[in-house]
Amino acid sequence: MVNQFNKPEYFLFFGSNNIKGLEVMKEAMWKVDDMGDFQFSDYTYNIKQQQEGIQTVLFEKTPNYSILKKQIIEEFKGKTVDIAHIENFVISETAFLRKHIRMPVLDKLEYDDKPIIKVNYSGKKRRRGAYPSGCKIQF
Repeated sequence: MVNQFNKPEYFLFFGSNNIKGLEVMKEAMWKVDDMGDFQFSDYTYNIKQQQEGIQTVLFEKTPNYSILKKQIIEEFKGKTVDIAHIENFVISETAFLRKHIRMPVLDKLEYDDKPIIKVNYSGKKRRRGAYPSGCKIQF
């Protein structure tokens, strides 16, 4: 947390042995900061202006998915893993959420001009962009 003088005022520390608890905490953090910087500043935030619609946004805020893409590729390069394994990695080892995996990252890795992943699924026909439970992803 940064005060009105743009100086760090305090830090929030979270610890858990439960991956679900970690996921819930990360979801709460992303609600406060949808860019993934996990910082709140009184210096740059003026609720009155926001409520009156005076503050405008020039660019829509989106997380930097290239960071997550790089982390996933580095972790799983040369491996074939279950989608659940990727989800657990993202939750426990990155700043990102489960919802950041599929469309923003895996779709681009699978459907790029030079695909980086191949998806194996023995169930029904898989629709594009779906990564159902049990599917294996080869990096």
